[in-house]
Amino acid sequence: MPNVVANQMNINEGTTNDVVRIEQMRKIHNKKYYERRKELSRRQIMRDHMLQQDPYTFVYDGMHMEHNVLKVQNACVHCRAKRFQFEFPSFCCMSGNTKLAFSDIHEELRNLYTSNSELSKMFRHNIRAYNTDFSFASMGVDMDKTMTNMISRNLTKRSTTDRPHLRSQVFGLKTAQDRPDLVSRVFHAELEYLKKQLFTKHILGTVGAYIYVIEFQKRGLPHAHFLMIMRPPHKLTNTDHYDKIVCAEIPDPKKYPKMHELVISHMIHSPCSTLNSDCPCMKNEQKKCCFRYPRQFNETTLQGKDSYLVYQRRDNGIEVDIRGNKMDNRWVVTYNPKLLMMFNCHMNVEFCSSITFVKYVFKYIYKGHDKQVINIDLDGQPVVVNEIKRFQDA
Repeated sequence: MPNVVANQMNINEGTTNDVVRIEQMRKIHNKKYYERRKELSRRQIMRDHMLQQDPYTFVYDGMHMEHNVLKVQNACVHCRAKRFQFEFPSFCCMSGNTKLAFSDIHEELRNLYTSNSELSKMFRHNIRAYNTDFSFASMGVDMDKTMTNMISRNLTKRSTTDRPHLRSQVFGLKTAQDRPDLVSRVFHAELEYLKKQLFTKHILGTVGAYIYVIEFQKRGLPHAHFLMIMRPPHKLTNTDHYDKIVCAEIPDPKKYPKMHELVISHMIHSPCSTLNSDCPCMKNEQKKCCFRYPRQFNETTLQGKDSYLVYQRRDNGIEVDIRGNKMDNRWVVTYNPKLLMMFNCHMNVEFCSSITFVKYVFKYIYKGHDKQVINIDLDGQPVVVNEIKRFQDA
């Protein structure tokens, strides 16, 4: 009987300890919960206050409310081929003078696409890498004595396969990447429209000279790099001028919901650094982003010590979720709201107002496609190293 009483007392004591421990855990959980709610409320109040008093919303003035959509063109009267805007009438068949010859596919080429051999699988796996073999450059200059001492702007336009022009033309295919011909044609049409906006309508100012190069990414999507030199009346000489053209912040989702979605979709750098050390931009031995992301918060735009501009990136409490990571203004790629809204694709806009102009002209614009040089020597033969030829072949 005493043993039964002792066991009952131990059970009661154990139950009491469990209740006390559960109550302590509940209090700790509630405390953390209310602290988290308090911090979120504080950041929301700070964010709303900054947005209400934000003096820099002028960068969104004059912004289009809808994206550009290429105008419908009549089909070719000779071959009935569909045409996109800015394609000249004889683009498809040279006004009926070109007749397509349907010839049999060579057996070796057919096997590369259809067989299950190791060589064919490797070919199909790396097929889009062959697009890096193509690169085209064009240049246009109106040269006179006013060309000296001009500010320059660098613009990168990257194509995207999520276009209404492509979705309406691709039938029975999973993605538009399966039709690189249509991707290139739509990109060309939108590139011509971009040139019209920049050089005819002067939406960023009057351009005195420009140069651009078209490249193809490894996955087959084309993109263009523009370098523009502005005429003296449209030179940007201080940081206040820069803030009117370029933005490096996430727009307020309440005031600018559509622009907010566009920036999240196209202008946020992929999570890297401590968030993802395997990101392609983490190539160096120091495991640092080669594009220097995440950047630092800055209340105003500044001229950096290395001649690069340090753009305004305020800590205004706006955060977005990208692949499970919280991203803020430190991860935004600089953009122009008008161009971003107009084209609905990645549109990076930068200023190069100093010696970096030379770097952009000779290194970035003309960097060319990736290539590797392999030299095979016979066994037993002396290896001759031709340093001059190696230098010429890069």
